[in-house]
This record gives sequence, C-alpha cells and structure tokens, in this order.
Amino acid sequence: MRASTIVTTPLPYLHTVMRPAMQRMRPDETVLRAMLTRAKLATLMTSACLVAACSSQQPYQQLPDVARLPERLLNKDEQQARIVDMTAKQRAKETQAEKEIEETK
Repeated sequence: MRASTIVTTPLPYLHTVMRPAMQRMRPDETVLRAMLTRAKLATLMTSACLVAACSSQQPYQQLPDVARLPERLLNKDEQQARIVDMTAKQRAKETQAEKEIEETK
C-alpha cells in the first residue's frame, strides 16, 4: 500500500478508552442513585426495627385510674391516717405470707 492511501485516524485519549467489560463494571449515575436510595431505606428499616424491639421490652407506665382518684385533696391528718392504714395493711399481708410459708414447711 502506498502511504498516500493510508488513512490515519487520531488515537483516542487513553483515559477515555475502556474495554466493553470495564464499561459494564462502571455504574452510571442512575444506578448509583438507586443503590444509595436502597441503602438509605435499609438503614431506616433497620433503625425502626431496633427502636421497636427496644420499646417493646420497656413496660408502659400505668396511669392512675380516673375512677379511683379522690375528688379533693387530703389534709395532713387524713394523709397521716391513710399512711397508717396502708402500713397496717402491708404488715397484715406480710404476716399472712409468713404464716403460709410456715404452714408449707
């Protein structure tokens, strides 16, 4: 062949040339965005599961029954009488439990 018939094309820049296998390995922007969205969703779901698991182990605080609330506040003497009454009930339950334990021995 003669030199005049050879058509020379400029070589592409080396950093822009990739083999087809390498082109498949480089994800485009939409794939990266989808992967990031999935990662965020997975993180959110994992966090929600952890919070749900932790909260199910904690007992709910029992609110007082509205029907049992007194209509008025007690004065000092009435408060002291209630305290003595509750203490006496507690002691009676303790002695009853001690008797039941002694009977089972």
